[in-house]
Amino acid sequence: MLPTFVGVGASKSGTTSLARWLEQHPGLFVSPAKEIRFFTLHWDKGVDWYAGWFAEAGSRPAGEFTPDYLADPVALERLAATLPDARVIVCLREPVSRLLSHYWHQRTRGSERRPLLEAATADSDYVRRSHYLPQLEQLGRHYSRERVHVVLFDDLRDEPAEAFAGTCRFLGVDDGVRPDVVGRTFNGASAFRSRRLRVQMLRSDAFRRFPSTSQRIDAWNRRAVTHPAPTATELSVLRDRTAYDRAALEDWLGRSLPSGWA
Repeated sequence: MLPTFVGVGASKSGTTSLARWLEQHPGLFVSPAKEIRFFTLHWDKGVDWYAGWFAEAGSRPAGEFTPDYLADPVALERLAATLPDARVIVCLREPVSRLLSHYWHQRTRGSERRPLLEAATADSDYVRRSHYLPQLEQLGRHYSRERVHVVLFDDLRDEPAEAFAGTCRFLGVDDGVRPDVVGRTFNGASAFRSRRLRVQMLRSDAFRRFPSTSQRIDAWNRRAVTHPAPTATELSVLRDRTAYDRAALEDWLGRSLPSGWA
């Protein structure tokens, strides 16, 4: 079978935590590996390969979370063509906080070496992914607003039980179920103890073949890290580069944004 719901992003906005919470709901099936990236990196493997990730779902609603999809117009086109009736989940985070988390994630994994402001240029991927309205409007060209459920990072952090229940209602499953993991943070700031082990697990398709064991090994292979806070100058520049039309975004979302959003 193919999934009935997909979490599309935004990256570094709480998608891993929400996915892991939903994974524990007995009425849902969530792919054992987050970020299958079928509509971005693995499109050439074909729909049968993608369907294989959901073979054990049975009659339950099934889904996956790949936060790269939202920022990629081609991925959204492929998603809509393959799953026109899917329900789509979007997680959003205050733009500067999302950008900083994204930047330090890349730095920790060795794929980014530039200083913060050099990397976060006005047209960089870091900044582009923090401009949500264009991405949401692109998504809206493929899916009606009723098929899109938006969860804010603030909701996941401050009101996790209600955020979880609201997502369950959107997916059509019992919103009275409350797994113990709801409220727990997954995929916080971390570094891999062994990058080689992580790469080998991905290359060997371990997350699909041995999901429980792979998740335990992956959890062991991460260590928590802390990152320096931005200077006042850096924060000012980043706020300027991620500036957005608050009223327009609130209108699209149909709700007010928290006061902590710049």
